[in-house]
Amino acid sequence: EGQPVLASVAQDMYVGQSLVLSRQDRVMGQVVRVDKPIEGRNAILEIHFYQLQLANGPVLPIDAVVDTGQSYPYWGGQLTKGTELKVVPYHIYQIGSYGRAMYRGPREKGIHIKIPPGERLVLTMQQPVKLYGF
Repeated sequence: EGQPVLASVAQDMYVGQSLVLSRQDRVMGQVVRVDKPIEGRNAILEIHFYQLQLANGPVLPIDAVVDTGQSYPYWGGQLTKGTELKVVPYHIYQIGSYGRAMYRGPREKGIHIKIPPGERLVLTMQQPVKLYGF
């Protein structure tokens, strides 16, 4: 936790014909949460971004998190499956009973989070950002 993270803007961004962010702009942040994988749950990694360094000089404060495609702003944390496949009796009202195969028993050990260098991420701003001139 606390490790700095430097990211670059992946493509130029425009509002109408005006360039708002360029590929030379940088975003600074830090790792705010790291949980190791354990039996029953995958690892957790959370990064927050707090500064936008524009190529033409100004440094702007931001409040942004990574859009991980989940309902929370971190990677991982999923539960792992059980280690033993067993048939479990199920009953559906007015239909009947049947056996369903499910993983039971102790859960598997979770896996680590791997983000390859150059991976494209989408940031979600938590607060509006005032870009000078707009």
